[in-house]
Amino acid sequence: MKKLAFALLAVVVLASFTAEADERIRAGVIRFQSSTGVEGGYAETLSDTFAQMLGLSDKFSVMSTEQMMMIATQNTIPLGGNISKETAIQIGKLAKCRYVIAGTVTSFARTSKNSGLVVISSHKEETRAEAEIKVYDTKTGEEVMSASDFGRSAQGGSNISIYGVSKGSSNLSGTDAGAISELSAKLSLRVLEKLTGYFPTVTKKEGKEVTIDLGTMNGAIKGCYYRIYTVSGDEEKNLAVVKVTYAMQDSCKAVRAEKGMGDLSLVEKGDKVFPVNAIELKELKKKGFAESR
Repeated sequence: MKKLAFALLAVVVLASFTAEADERIRAGVIRFQSSTGVEGGYAETLSDTFAQMLGLSDKFSVMSTEQMMMIATQNTIPLGGNISKETAIQIGKLAKCRYVIAGTVTSFARTSKNSGLVVISSHKEETRAEAEIKVYDTKTGEEVMSASDFGRSAQGGSNISIYGVSKGSSNLSGTDAGAISELSAKLSLRVLEKLTGYFPTVTKKEGKEVTIDLGTMNGAIKGCYYRIYTVSGDEEKNLAVVKVTYAMQDSCKAVRAEKGMGDLSLVEKGDKVFPVNAIELKELKKKGFAESR
């Protein structure tokens, strides 16, 4: 009887694990394409990083770009040039994915500047990467979302560190890798919100400090900047920009970035959070912040 009870318990536990795994959304990422003037290696690294990052969420079970390419090759589906909606959905169905994601790197530019005298000199470098993605539902054959964004990294590394993601070509400079990481993080967050409703939020506020829940897919390091905002109807109200002072893989503590970057007294538990870089910080300063909720 004890053996039978143990066997039944094992079946129940196994079934619960299977059900939990089945609840994850199966998605596939097709290797991104490159616009004219963009090297193919950047598109490859960006799509690989994006797929890995999306897969770090417990909401998704993600087929890698290599797996999707293998399926396309085995079924003699050409992947050269622009990937059409029909081709993407065909590959997604063969991979048994509910959603398939295709993308294009629209711009990738690195600028550097040397200045100074012979003895004292300086080197400044900045990379900006832009991309757009489209997400298709293989069951309905419809495009369910499209999104575009940019990642920017200046000398000194990226504003965002991605835990668990180490993909990257050895010939990428620090700013190239930083821009790719930031862009991948932003696009992953947009997909998560659209398909699952998940989004990083403020989980606690204590005086002049807030705690941000970043979930399992996106980590942060000391020095990261995040915009905190609330949504009223179709309008977004920017409440503050915070800077991370203490970080863990799935959450972090942060304080207001600097004077004039909003009012933490307006921030409440549940407010939305999104990463920002130096360029976006300047734009937010110009627009100003909400004076009330």
